[in-house]
Amino acid sequence: MFSFEEIKENLKRDLKKSRYEHTLRVVNKAEEIAGKYKLDINKCKLAALLHDCGKGKEEHYKNKYISEYNKLIKKDEYVEFKNPFLEHCIIGYLVAKNHYKVEDNDVLNAILWHTTGRLGMTEIEKVIYLADKTENGRDYPSVDKIREKSLINLNDAIILSINNNIKYLIENNQIISINTIKLRNELIGGISGR
Repeated sequence: MFSFEEIKENLKRDLKKSRYEHTLRVVNKAEEIAGKYKLDINKCKLAALLHDCGKGKEEHYKNKYISEYNKLIKKDEYVEFKNPFLEHCIIGYLVAKNHYKVEDNDVLNAILWHTTGRLGMTEIEKVIYLADKTENGRDYPSVDKIREKSLINLNDAIILSINNNIKYLIENNQIISINTIKLRNELIGGISGR
């Protein structure tokens, strides 16, 4: 596996400047949130660093890993990653696994589910989901409220984020991930903990 610094250098070359800067802000936010809940900061930072590693090069990496991509995309739980807005999640998973040689499933799943979320999210997945939505460069209605809540209760922060996102998607007549809806229903249903 590549070192954290090697990955950083590769991403600096591979990503657009604005995407790379966003990535570094997600790393900082993930470190902040993970520290608050005493989670594995190194795993969270690595997942944050790689969360968008395939963004902007989806076609290139899809072709490079076409066999594995086709196998995954046929599974019911991954079919929505065919959506062009979500495809970077599964591509990022494949790039992290195959190019950067990440073997840790906590990190890989956090990359895969960082946009939609899913039923039974781990704490690390929740951190990356929220870090991506609330990094300090984000500026949208209720982001400050979600940032604040993310340091008090991960589930409540995710519910706020999902509610905000669903409103946006409806207003813009866009598809809403079934995994996001299932996650919201799970969290609203009273899952306890962080």
